[in-house]
Amino acid sequence: MIGTAMRSGIIRSVVTAFAMTVFGLVGEAQALPLFLVTDLGTLGGDFSDAFGINDLGQVVGVARLANGQPRATLFDPTNPANNLNLGTFGGYFSDAFGINDLGQVVGGAVLANGQQRATLFNTADPANNLDLGALSGTTSAATGINNSGQMVGGAVLANGQQRASLFDPIDPANNLDLGTLGGNFSHADAINASGQVVGFARFANSNKFRATLFDPTNPANNLNLGTLGGDFSRAVGINDAGQVVGGARLANGQEHATLFDTTDPANNLDLGTLGGTTSDATAINDAGQVVGAALNVGGQSRAFIFDSGASSPVLVDLNALIDPTDSLFGAVTLISARGINASGQIVGQGLFAASNQTHGFLLTPVAVATVPEPTTLVLFGIGFAGFGFLRKLRPGFSLQNQLDQERTRAYRDSPGPNRGRMPNVLIL
Repeated sequence: MIGTAMRSGIIRSVVTAFAMTVFGLVGEAQALPLFLVTDLGTLGGDFSDAFGINDLGQVVGVARLANGQPRATLFDPTNPANNLNLGTFGGYFSDAFGINDLGQVVGGAVLANGQQRATLFNTADPANNLDLGALSGTTSAATGINNSGQMVGGAVLANGQQRASLFDPIDPANNLDLGTLGGNFSHADAINASGQVVGFARFANSNKFRATLFDPTNPANNLNLGTLGGDFSRAVGINDAGQVVGGARLANGQEHATLFDTTDPANNLDLGTLGGTTSDATAINDAGQVVGAALNVGGQSRAFIFDSGASSPVLVDLNALIDPTDSLFGAVTLISARGINASGQIVGQGLFAASNQTHGFLLTPVAVATVPEPTTLVLFGIGFAGFGFLRKLRPGFSLQNQLDQERTRAYRDSPGPNRGRMPNVLIL
């Protein structure tokens, strides 16, 4: 009798061989893991999204309560019933964006008066969550934290302009305005172990955004990371080697996932799509593995992985890498990948068929699969278009806009007196 482990190995081998045969793979193939999927559940409601994961596998994001209100959440991948509500400051929503290897969690939470504040969540006692303040205004949100406890995000000035910020947990009066590229807006998305900060900013006399490498010591040295020939870019992730990812527009207006060259924007790398017109990269680990979301040929958003360390890297639909022995194989559509850690674990958002609900997911690598090269890989996207769970992208509406709407939908739908009302939320 064939044992379970042997049977699983045979199934994996057959699926890989079948894919290579059907899709007619040519050229050198790259090795990527297969993954097991974990539904991270909610806080009793019908929605969740996972934004960050540390190297210990701890996952944070946002989830709805039974009453529909969204809360920053520390997920328990072993048992969603133990998901931890990280609380608010008396307001009606909060969300968590980043977690470091010490388990420190940052995000944003709303006060009773409706103002949003950058927050260092206390996972032992939400009553002790720390309000990180703002700049000269009243609104802020934290989006990234490194292992030294440095926290970045955005905050509003008294004149209403938004600035990338480095928060001081000891004294908010020392919160640092990271400047712009000469314009009236900036926002910081991520910070690495060396304290390098990335995000996006406007330059002088323009309403156009550019991916930016901020210099906390002197904003005059903030670096415009360029585009792919178009008029927009945004940097969202940076690893400890200083590799920067995000999205940038081409000359034709399409937005593609991008690996930015911090020494010469002319060498920015277009990571491509899954057969559609749009993609965005959201995170990169120290091995150079990039994750994000891309439209397939059907115009539907799908989570992807891109191994920049491979000899001929290509965007791969993560739905094609779900272990065929997994009980969720064929029962989930991975919409967007948000984070990846040193072990290659990936978090994001997916649609689970059993509940027909959008939940955060955790992918855990279990085996290595041979994956096609660029000449044929787009066909994987076609294969998964049949799920048809996601609405198509509206014309002229970027993928990042669509993903942001999935997040803000949770806030707009909150019940009670705040229903349909958004606080003075930053551009995140």
